Amino acid sequence: RRLAFEGLERTDDHLAASIGADWLLSRNVHLALQYEFDTRDSHGVAAVHDWQRHTAALRLLLQR
Repeated sequence: RRLAFEGLERTDDHLAASIGADWLLSRNVHLALQYEFDTRDSHGVAAVHDWQRHTAALRLLLQR
């Protein structure tokens, strides 16, 4: 997705994606895994730093 900033000589290219999976290990135990990727490339005179973010989460849910 391309972002334009009104009044500034700057455009950013932004991309975000995620994927996840869930496992029911037993009637009372649930395991979840999630991965997210986020990046921004900034262009122009008023450009800011480019960045990438990788996030992973592992959750263990216990139920009664």
